[in-house]
Amino acid sequence: MKRLHKSRLLAAAGLALVLSGTVLAQEPPAEPAHVPLGVTLVPLEPRAEPTSREAVRDEFLGARLAGTLTPDGELGDTPAVLAARDSANAVQAEQLAAGADVDTALRAATEAAVQMSGADAIADADVYEMTGDDGELLGFLFVVEQPDD
Repeated sequence: MKRLHKSRLLAAAGLALVLSGTVLAQEPPAEPAHVPLGVTLVPLEPRAEPTSREAVRDEFLGARLAGTLTPDGELGDTPAVLAARDSANAVQAEQLAAGADVDTALRAATEAAVQMSGADAIADADVYEMTGDDGELLGFLFVVEQPDD
């Protein structure tokens, strides 16, 4: 049976440090790490999941609700559809840009954690995104579980 080992690894303390090329990593303390007030932990989901039929159906319904599909009976795109696509593309571009920043920060934090604890320990670690009250990314928390000794 595994239990949460007393040491937890904070791989990155702040987005500003990570994005500037500096990564703050600390040795595992003797006591479990405590999450400061105003910081929310969100578990990161694995990104390599296959697309399901339900996900495709949801995306199609979202596109229909956003007005980006050609209406039934129309031979071409209407001005309303083109305007909806333009705004949907702008929103998607913002989401992709924000995701690229998070991916860059996660890669830097993972590299720092691997240097500190080794690739084997980090490969099985639970990773949490640390966000502030304002929704800004502060860093990542890697929780390493080890069996009882």
